[in-house]
Amino acid sequence: MSKAPAGGTLHPLDERANRIVAMVRARVEHPIRVIKHQFGHVKTRYRGLAKNRTQLFTLFALGKLFLVRRRLMACEPPRLYRRVICLTTRRPYRVCSGLHRRPPLLLRG
Repeated sequence: MSKAPAGGTLHPLDERANRIVAMVRARVEHPIRVIKHQFGHVKTRYRGLAKNRTQLFTLFALGKLFLVRRRLMACEPPRLYRRVICLTTRRPYRVCSGLHRRPPLLLRG
């Protein structure tokens, strides 16, 4: 990162380089901010390398979901009813499409 001299302007190539560095820094630091501030992961207690690594992987996965939550919630939910036109009266009516029903659990091993 380059700084402009006192009272001067920065060269356009240095401005472009600063912009690229800032974009990379933002992509890296936003997930870390989510993990620290939203999930409260400020200090790490040593519980073994595998457990600490697993906790960080989980927190980063949740952090990614947190960052894209509005895009995920903006997706259209499946329709519960579909419109059908009666053959005799030519009037529309709604029929349950069955998308809201849960599939049966398979408990057999």
